[in-house]
Parts: sequence; C-alpha cells; structure tokens
Amino acid sequence: MKKMILCAGALMIGAVAMAQVGGSAFDGSTAQTASQEAALPGAPMSANRGTTNQVGTSHKVLVQQAGTAQSVLTNQSGDKNQAFVVQTGLVGPGSGVENLAQVNQAGEKNQTTAFQQGDNNNVHVDQMGDENRSYSIQGVADQAEDNFLAVDQDGEKNKSVVQQTYDNNDAFIRQDGEDNRSDLNQNGGPNQTNGHWARVEQYKDGNQSKINQGGAGARNFAVTAQDGENNKSQQIQNATDGIGGDGNLAGIYQGATETVGYTLGAAFGNFTDLQTLDPTITNGGFSGLSEKAVALQEQDGAGNVAAISQYGATNAAGAGNFAEQFQEGDDNQAFMLQNAFGTTTNAGGNSGDQAQYGDRNQAAGFQNGRNHSALVRQGDAMNAGNDNIALTAQRGENNGVDIQQNGDSNVAHTVQHGKNNKILMTQSDGQSYSVNQNVGQFGANGGNQASIEQTGPGGTSVFGSLPAPAHARAYNRVTRHGVAAPGTPANLSIPNL
Repeated sequence: MKKMILCAGALMIGAVAMAQVGGSAFDGSTAQTASQEAALPGAPMSANRGTTNQVGTSHKVLVQQAGTAQSVLTNQSGDKNQAFVVQTGLVGPGSGVENLAQVNQAGEKNQTTAFQQGDNNNVHVDQMGDENRSYSIQGVADQAEDNFLAVDQDGEKNKSVVQQTYDNNDAFIRQDGEDNRSDLNQNGGPNQTNGHWARVEQYKDGNQSKINQGGAGARNFAVTAQDGENNKSQQIQNATDGIGGDGNLAGIYQGATETVGYTLGAAFGNFTDLQTLDPTITNGGFSGLSEKAVALQEQDGAGNVAAISQYGATNAAGAGNFAEQFQEGDDNQAFMLQNAFGTTTNAGGNSGDQAQYGDRNQAAGFQNGRNHSALVRQGDAMNAGNDNIALTAQRGENNGVDIQQNGDSNVAHTVQHGKNNKILMTQSDGQSYSVNQNVGQFGANGGNQASIEQTGPGGTSVFGSLPAPAHARAYNRVTRHGVAAPGTPANLSIPNL
C-alpha cells in the first residue's frame, strides 16, 4: 500500500501558530501590546512620541508622524469616537523604520484607522464594545517589510480590515463576541515577495473570517480558529504572477477547545496513512462547539498543505458542518477531520469535499458520527492526475463516500465502520483500491454497500458519466447552509467590509 506521508512540520499548525508572536494559540489571550508612548530603547532623542486621552462621545484625533522610532498612544472612552494615525517616511537610515502605534477604545461605534509605511513597524488596536471598526494598512506608498499588526476586539458586530503589502509581514486578529467580521489581505506586490504570516481567532457565534495571501505566493502561513456556531472561514493562497505558490500552509480549526487544539498540533505529524486506515483515529469527549460551520481553502501551486478540523454537531436537522479544500498543482496535501473527538451518536450531517488537480497529490479525510458525506476528486475528464493517493475513513451510521480518480497509478483506500454506510468509487487508467467495511472494528453491523468502477489502462474513461446511484452520487452536489459543494471558495459569501 502506498504511504500517505503527511508532512510533520507542515501539519503541526497548532504548534507553529504559537511560535511567531507572543501569547498562546487559540486560548482567548490578547496579542502582545504594540507600544507605549515612551521612545524605544536606543531611539534618538529627537524621536517623536505622544499620548492622547479622550473621554466622552464623538471625539476625533488625528496624529501624523514622519521619521524613525516614533510612537503614539491614543486612548478613547465613550461612543462614536474616531482615531487616525499616520506614520510615514521613506525606507532608509533616517526615516520610516520602527514606528509604533497603539489605539485603545472602549465604547460602541468607534473607529480606528492606521497607516504605516516603512520597515519593522508595529500596530496594536484594542477595542471593547459593539459595532466598532478597525482599518489598518501597512506598506503604503514605499516598500515595507517585517511589519506586525494586532487587532483585539471584544463585543458584537465588530469589523477588522487589514491590508499588508511587500515582505514578511505578520498579522494577528482576535475577536470575542458574536457576528464579527475579519478581512485580512496580505499581498507581496509589487515586489511579489513571500513569507506572510496570519492568524485569526474568533470566539462565539456567527463570525466570519477571510484570509487572502498573494504575491509570488510561496511560504505563506495562515491559520483560523473559530469556537461557536454558524461561523465561516475562507483561506486563499495563490500567486498573482500566475505561476502558482509553493510551500504554503493553511489550517482551519472550528469548534476546537484549547485542549483539542494543542492535541492536534502535536498529533498531526503522526497521522501517517490515517492511522493505517482507522485504528480509531483518536478518542475524546463530544465538544459540541461547532455547528453549521463552513470552512473553505484554496491553494494554487506545488508543495502546499491544507488542513481543516471541525469538532462537534448535534443530531438537529441542518446542523452539520461543511468543509471544502481545492488544490491545483503537484505534490500538495489535503487533510480533513470532522468530529474526530466526538462520539458516533452526537454528530450528524457533516460533509467534506476535497478536490486536487495535478500529480502526486495526497488527500486524507475522517468523519465520525452519522449522515456524513465525503467527496474526493483527483483529476478530471479534462486534466488527468497521476500518482495521487486518496484515503477516507468513516465511523457510524448512514455515511457515504464518493471517490473519483482520473489518471495513471492512482490509489484509493477507504474504510467504514457501522451500518447502512455506502461507498462509490470510480477510477480510470490503471489504478488500485481497497475497500473495507466493518473489518476488525465495531462488531457485526450490517447494511453497508460498495460500488466500484475501474477502466483502463487503455480503456475508455467513464469519469463523470457513470450512472448516478442515489446512495452516493447525491454527495456530489450537497448543499450546506447556502454553500454549494463541490465548487470553489467563491461560494462563500462574506459581505464586503
């Protein structure tokens, strides 16, 4: 059996997420503070610095600084206040370097706008209350690199918009409350550089997150953690030069408790061959922290890794989670877990879609519970993919899996434990498979079905034209919460911020 080698370093997303900035990952802690009004140690005596304190409603403050090692602190308490910070200067020995800006706002309907250009700059925005807005841009006008930005919002219906350009920028967004929105865009243009880092944490219900990383498209890192119901997350990593991005990492956790998050961070490197196709995958209590969640990932290029973990759902109708991964290129890896830490009776109606187009790609997925559906597509009628591997495992009742492979030397392995489960598999042009239902696990359950169709080598591909057995082909066009699958992450509708 071919081995599914899940890159240990790449998949330890939980651990990596803690390494780059201060604070623990996914534990609700705030980001490290960006600044105080005092000048930086070693800063020239001429460095600009200042503090503004405003108490009341409808205040406005505008601070403009040009130079190096500047710092500004703004405190506003009340409603409908506005803070503007502009720190400028051409990159060079005398300007636009190591500027710091911090804005603290307490109240409702406040707004912060921050602009920075230059290198090694730092912005921290802290907003407490409802319906606040934060807009931040780093890399305005001149080139910029090694900038850091943190936004911490506590309350409901808050929004954060972040734009970072040029080289090696970091961003950390934390939102605690309901109906919050985060839009994070990191673009290496016009230099087309690599290496951006992004982390978004959202707690409670109805939150939405978008992360878009571009440029030359390589070595970017994105991770999103959401705890609650009706949350949506979208991650896109691609290249604006049209060549494709290499070595990107993307991870989405939905419904993960702190303990679960840490466990996955340490365990992903050991998930070779989906624990050799199930010896229980993992164990744990039902978290119940994720219902009606949507997770979408898109990667374009080679050597990319995408991981989605969704935990918990009830048996309530329409409460299942939906996950989709789309990868175009070679040597990519996709990994998906749904309700891995729950029981087979407490989670239902999850659906997962993994699509890979290229050669030597690997897809692995595990679903635990009932009424789940899984779709894996590698290659299609227009673009065959070779040497791909698909692994799926399902435990519980009334689950279905649909695996479609088109190309040479592809391999599929699927395992189901429980009763009334169904498998549909179509392969063309010289491939191999294994199907195991109720082998060595969970006793003598029954009513399972398997349908396998192979053509080639040298045969006529039936890909896309196999008669559609209702028991499995229905999963080809499942719909969850207004998001159609299969498709592209464009199906996720997040309002413009």
